[in-house]
Parts: sequence; structure tokens; C-alpha cells
Amino acid sequence: MLKISELHKSYKNKAVLNNINIEFEDGHIYGIIGHNGAGKSTLYKCICSLESYKGHIYHNEFDRLSHNICFLETTPYFYPKLTGIEYLTFYRKIADKPDKGMIQEWNTLFDLPLSEYIENYSTGMKKKISFLSLLLQDKPIYILDEPFNGLDMDSVLIFKTLIERLRSQGKTILISSHIISTLTDLCDSIYLLENGNFIKSYNPSDYHNIEKDLYVNIKSKILKITQTNLYPPRQPPIVG
Repeated sequence: MLKISELHKSYKNKAVLNNINIEFEDGHIYGIIGHNGAGKSTLYKCICSLESYKGHIYHNEFDRLSHNICFLETTPYFYPKLTGIEYLTFYRKIADKPDKGMIQEWNTLFDLPLSEYIENYSTGMKKKISFLSLLLQDKPIYILDEPFNGLDMDSVLIFKTLIERLRSQGKTILISSHIISTLTDLCDSIYLLENGNFIKSYNPSDYHNIEKDLYVNIKSKILKITQTNLYPPRQPPIVG
């Protein structure tokens, strides 16, 4: 179980995460939604110990769990002049599983040009090799920040199938995506992050309310702005 207790994170006295308390069970997929700047990526970086924070984050009662996590960033970074096979071999070695045959076997799904420099890959290919590096590490927690960006239809289906496979192996998986349908297809629960905290949770039986709730919120904001700024009420014509 991944447990977050009294988590606070601020930048220059501005609170980004405010007293988050939540538990994520093993063998489940959790969706995290929220507008840009809501704190999703900051939350993930705190869980991975890539950001300092106040509070506690545990995995099975042990604090400092970064060695138990695989993290897929929205835009992965790669060192220049690094080939695909070099990149994957490195992650396989740090996982103490140096078998190159496993790399080739997994790559039958993605068909990546592993002998080429990653810097020459397309956006989707970079996302695929990053995800493949996570699979090769085989850790208990997977955090996927916008994993479907830049993927073609076949690759989206492959990612979904592999994520479901990770759940069946008892992994804990957190996913954020702006494509709500990808989350409703996969997740056991979905949480809405706003103003530094989770303000609402959804189970599969009420997933149909997610877009409606988001739409109502957006519509009210647009209505307020357009009424007061862009489209002021018309004045009646002056007669005579």
C-alpha cells in the first residue's frame, strides 16, 4: 500500500499541495485528473523523492520509497548520443537483470530502432522506450504522467494492455491524463486534484459524472468572464 500523510509542498510561500492524506492499494490503477498547474506532476515528484516536502509518504510502512518506484515523466529526458539499446541495457543492469534477450523480446511489441540514437526518435517512440525501461525494472509502484501523449492508436492499446497486466501482478499504478476516456477504461478509481488537494473521487459506477462535473465548472467560469468582460449586457437603444 502507498500511503500519503499530511503532505505539504510550497514554492516561494505558494502552496501547491496542501495537507494531502490518501491511500493507494496494491493491485489497483488510480487516475489523477486536474487542470494544468493543479499539482499532479508535483505530487508525483514528491512521491519519487525528486522534490522536498513536508509530511510522510510510505510504501508498506517504509518511508523513502523512491527505490520502489518507476516514474514515466510527461516529457522524458535522454542524454545525447545514446542509443536505444544502451539506454535499456543501463536500466536492466541497475535492476540487476542484465539479460539482453529480455530487451529484444519486449521490443517485439514496440518495434523500436534500438541501434539508433534516441535523440532522433519521434515523440511517440521516445514515450515507448521510456515505458519499456520501466517494464524492464519490474518495481512495485508505477507512476505514469500523461503516458498516452504522442502515441498512435496501436501503441495506446499496447500501453493499456500492459498497464492492466501490471495491475494483475499486484502493482500500484497512478496515471494522469487529459484524455478522460483512457482513464475510465483503465482505472479502479479516479481522483480530482484541485487547489492543492483531492476534492472528489469517482468509482466506475459514476465515471459518467466526471466530464459533466468538469463541464459545469468550466461553463460557470466562462459565463462569469464573458458576462463581465467580453460581452457586457446590451444597452437599450436610445429613441428620439
